[in-house]
Amino acid sequence: MSFLRASPTCSELATVWDAQSTAKDPRVLPQLLLLVADLISAAPPNDQPQSNHPVQPNAADPNGSTLTYENGSSTAVPEDEKALVASAQEALISLAIRRHLRGLYRCLGAETGTLPAAALSLLAAVAGHGAAAARDLAAAFDWSLTALERVCKPHRCARVRECRAGSDMALH
Repeated sequence: MSFLRASPTCSELATVWDAQSTAKDPRVLPQLLLLVADLISAAPPNDQPQSNHPVQPNAADPNGSTLTYENGSSTAVPEDEKALVASAQEALISLAIRRHLRGLYRCLGAETGTLPAAALSLLAAVAGHGAAAARDLAAAFDWSLTALERVCKPHRCARVRECRAGSDMALH
């Protein structure tokens, strides 16, 4: 929460993302994409004390923003923190769809396993955030990418091919 309070629009992440998108060797990009995916997927924080664990949402609260703890006390998640998280998530979703979708396409087409996996995690987080984000992503996404075929196929390691070739030789 302290990061979001200091930078509600996540401008530092946007700056790093811009720099990594143009870097020849984007070493930080997979971790950055996973961080953005985690921020988009994050639930609003709770004001719960460390020693008390929530056992159930308060039945009197239809919105589910009040938690009841083992000791019987209850606490509400501050609305300003919920709004702060939601605002940052919307900013990151907009950034991903409107400014970095082509870069995510390049990540999907990358040869290394970490970059395509990180890009897929981010795209899944955007789509999983809500109906509006999923609709915006589906409308903007280029479904004819050739990289999608490669990402969807299971990877075969060289040893499997060598073993298969060796077993074929043994049969002949």
